Amino acid sequence: IQAFEQPDILLGYHVEPILAAITPLYLIHDGPETLLWLQTVVIAVGAIPLYLLLGHRARPHRLRVSRFTLDLSPWLALVFVLLYLLASPLEAANLSDFHAVALSPTLLLAAFTCLETDRPLGFVGFAFLAAMCKEEIGLLVAATGLWAAFVRRRRWLGLGTAVAGVGWFLLCVQVIMPHFSGLAGSAFLARYGHLGQSLGDMARNLVLQPGTFIDWLRRPEVMRYVRDLWRTGGGLSILHLPSLAMALPVVAINALSAGLASEEAILWTDKVDAATPYARAGMGPPIGFGETGLRRRVGAVGRNVVSLGPVSDRGVVFRRYGCLLYTSDA
Repeated sequence: IQAFEQPDILLGYHVEPILAAITPLYLIHDGPETLLWLQTVVIAVGAIPLYLLLGHRARPHRLRVSRFTLDLSPWLALVFVLLYLLASPLEAANLSDFHAVALSPTLLLAAFTCLETDRPLGFVGFAFLAAMCKEEIGLLVAATGLWAAFVRRRRWLGLGTAVAGVGWFLLCVQVIMPHFSGLAGSAFLARYGHLGQSLGDMARNLVLQPGTFIDWLRRPEVMRYVRDLWRTGGGLSILHLPSLAMALPVVAINALSAGLASEEAILWTDKVDAATPYARAGMGPPIGFGETGLRRRVGAVGRNVVSLGPVSDRGVVFRRYGCLLYTSDA
């Protein structure tokens, strides 16, 4: 932060244009509670497109009891929705103050539902809003575009979305953020210095020195991270690898980060990637990103104490937004 030319401008840290769209809500109530309520409501609303998506893709599951036949499909869809809403990474993201990126799961689910139900304009609109939540969400939008192109056979729609998503990410990381921070690139690229000094270096090393990436991904903390993500949905997400592949951009961002083993990095950033779910009937429950498990929890000391999920194996104290955060064994 000391190296930033304009440390008081958010665009040097993250690009989240959707914040401009939600500022009018402060006309209703001028306080942080507005953002917290908005985040909670938007995350909960994600259950609606997920339920519609599952209802669209589910096969009939009928149970005959005596002379009656019961259709279990709506109830099975409801189970998946409950798995999504009760996922510990999603709850951790919601309880950890406000982050615009926490709004993206609902928008991505809405975009994916529109794609699967053949509503291209809705898909483009929700994908655009999701990309406005944070710079790396453009990569998830791009992955969804590839799904549209090669799985749903919507070539132009999918490839156009993929190019736009990657282009938005590069524009944010290579142009917007450096312009306002005064740095040569995104300040967060320092977390990937073991892979290269720039995005170009990383891409070159991925081709010429793939062993560097493979060795890193074999580290114990990375394996635990991937294991915990898999456990989030009861392990069922592995049942459909193509849909699981759409999660790879954010999984890679977290898994390749040198901050994965750092409680500070997880506390400040990774947990807000906790929920970018893609779920379809027959594919498995939602996929969660970020913190999982119940070994540790974070308490927010203020007027209330809340639990956020595991952060570290030892106590550590940080300050953010005037709130004292700490880890505990409780």
